[in-house]
Amino acid sequence: MVELMVSIVILTLIATTTLFSLTSTRYKEELNTAARMLSADIRNIQARALAARNISQCTNSSGNKTVCGPDLWFITSTSTNVCVDACVPMPPPRFGMVVHRTSNYQLIADLNDDYRWSIVEGGGTELFLQRSLNPAGSTNRVTVSVVDTPGVVMSPEGEAIITVNRQSGVTRINACGDAGLPLCAPTEPKLLNITLKHLKTNETKTIEVNAVTGRVSIQ
Repeated sequence: MVELMVSIVILTLIATTTLFSLTSTRYKEELNTAARMLSADIRNIQARALAARNISQCTNSSGNKTVCGPDLWFITSTSTNVCVDACVPMPPPRFGMVVHRTSNYQLIADLNDDYRWSIVEGGGTELFLQRSLNPAGSTNRVTVSVVDTPGVVMSPEGEAIITVNRQSGVTRINACGDAGLPLCAPTEPKLLNITLKHLKTNETKTIEVNAVTGRVSIQ
């Protein structure tokens, strides 16, 4: 009887240790997967811009461009039935990504050539895809905890817009200083650090974007 009890205790300890190890491994892989996906999407917008990929677009009643047709990833009252001309595929001036301190980020086409991404005046959107850092149907365990431009004040705080110009591949982070753009504080950022955090383990991964070289790396 004593040996049986000892065996049960040992088996319970082994099972508990194995379960903890498997859970820890799963959490680590969730963080690594999110970091790989985010960095791949940054490279994706770089590739789209360099190849001058098309985005289906049309003009709304205010004369602004909006995503339409097959490239419209969601349907809302502000994004449908706003075209006053044909929805045609054309390359935008630049592609971009918007990153916030949340578990989602957005891929955009800067159709109106203004480095902005909000809902278009007159109806519509320049957003063509929204991603979640977590698998569909799962709990939001991975989130963006820090968005940082070393040595440069962020505006707005905690949000970064990465843009890549068509064909030239020129990359800008929170573009500033040009006509119609915010003033730089004091210069336009050349580096962007996006830190992902797993809320169960507090482990982090940082994606660094270098606007000068275009390099995207996971640290």
